[in-house]
Amino acid sequence: MASITGRQPRIISQKPKKTNVFDPTRQPAVDILVRMKSAQLNRLYSVAKMYYEDHLNQNEIARRLGVSRTSISRMLNDAQKHGILTITVNPPLLQETELAEEIRSTFGIEHVVVVPAMDSEQDTLKAVGHVAAVKLVEILHPGMSLSMTWGRAIAEIVNEMPDNNLENIHVTTMVGAIGGMQPELDGPDLARRMSKALHGTYEYINAPAVVITGGVRDQLISTVQIHNVLDKAASSDVMVYGVGTLDDPHSSLNQAGYISEQEQHLYQAQGGVGHLNARIIDANGNEVEEFNKRVVSIPLAALASAACSMCVVAGVAKAPTLRAILRRQFTNYLIVDSRCAAAMLADTTACR
Repeated sequence: MASITGRQPRIISQKPKKTNVFDPTRQPAVDILVRMKSAQLNRLYSVAKMYYEDHLNQNEIARRLGVSRTSISRMLNDAQKHGILTITVNPPLLQETELAEEIRSTFGIEHVVVVPAMDSEQDTLKAVGHVAAVKLVEILHPGMSLSMTWGRAIAEIVNEMPDNNLENIHVTTMVGAIGGMQPELDGPDLARRMSKALHGTYEYINAPAVVITGGVRDQLISTVQIHNVLDKAASSDVMVYGVGTLDDPHSSLNQAGYISEQEQHLYQAQGGVGHLNARIIDANGNEVEEFNKRVVSIPLAALASAACSMCVVAGVAKAPTLRAILRRQFTNYLIVDSRCAAAMLADTTACR
């Protein structure tokens, strides 16, 4: 129908005005978002609690949750950003500072870090391993080489390796494998995991740490593969190793069956106090040749000449071995717990 003017009427469509009136139809979507955010924060809290209160390492948490280790590291960072996790940096305790300075002045070692001992031996080992891992990342640069031993201290370092931007790090073992029922503490697996954490490559000595005779040992180290790995390990930029004692039932050499109880007493009668790089040493750091001529490893002199020779020690029982190592100046970078450091210094003073 035409209008009076002859024009078609214009129909104007108006959009409904926006209001601030609560719309119940939108609430379910909002509620879902809130629940998702809450679940995310609860997950961050759980990860932070497992790491800092339950003392699980990042690999253990990752396995428990079925995610990657990198994801756990990211969650810990997110927990800090959201205020779930707060970290306080305290100055070193006076006791640890004084112990470190006394070790430096007594033995002439340049780098000493004394880590406060924890309530349990395992927590102390974890704390020392964490500090060593952080220091390694600070020391290493892309393209450098790293050689390492095996055992519980080295395993804790690998477990505690932080995320980093390193690349082309070549990792080698510096001593043959211990074998036995704990491959996670052995050189080949630790070298593989360390190279993965450092975004690098790895090689290991494909031979036992200790063989039946010196002649067999000489034949093994003359083979091309073992000879080449030993050469690379002996000339690496950074070396990291733990120490052991002859009478420690948890010692890697003892658990692997390389030293019988009868042999233990024999080598102690010859002055042996512990072992370094699978080589038994006496209180002055001299080698017990009867055993060491059967060991497949780099010479101890290579430790003394390395640009960075990092010795990582946890536990009072290892104080005599540590003192012997410091006397011979095999190491130039020591990371040790406070109880072991105090015991070692007390024995050193008593022996003067």
